[in-house]
Amino acid sequence: MENGEHHCGSYYEIMRHPQILTSSNSWRRLRRAVHEAVSKNVVPDYHPIQTKDATILVSSLRTPSVSVNPDKHFRRLATSTIMSILYDYPTIMTEHDDAIKGIEEYLLRLGKTLLPGSYLVEIFPWMVHIPERSWLFSLSRCIY
Repeated sequence: MENGEHHCGSYYEIMRHPQILTSSNSWRRLRRAVHEAVSKNVVPDYHPIQTKDATILVSSLRTPSVSVNPDKHFRRLATSTIMSILYDYPTIMTEHDDAIKGIEEYLLRLGKTLLPGSYLVEIFPWMVHIPERSWLFSLSRCIY
């Protein structure tokens, strides 16, 4: 945490004041980096990656095992394309790759934390004012 701020407290500050995101230097840097990566001049460079991933998708959809869960093949396509473009990661050939499993586990944890009532501070708003080094704060980090 920067400057001794609470994790949950900073979340509430951002939700109450979304202009914090648009006025910060980190937001400008992020926006500039995203613009460089997805501008219309750069997008044609991604066509070979997308073509390769689409070819793998079509060949995997033609196999008999697709009837079990074809959704996994589309997740592999999305994960492989995004990771190849953003991180120069090699093409993911199968839906059983460790990268896909790690991303799915992360998204499940993220989904649980975004549910209402996941943080005690949502139930007891006065907890926003508890100092970060409090024993209660360390206890709440252990719970989740």
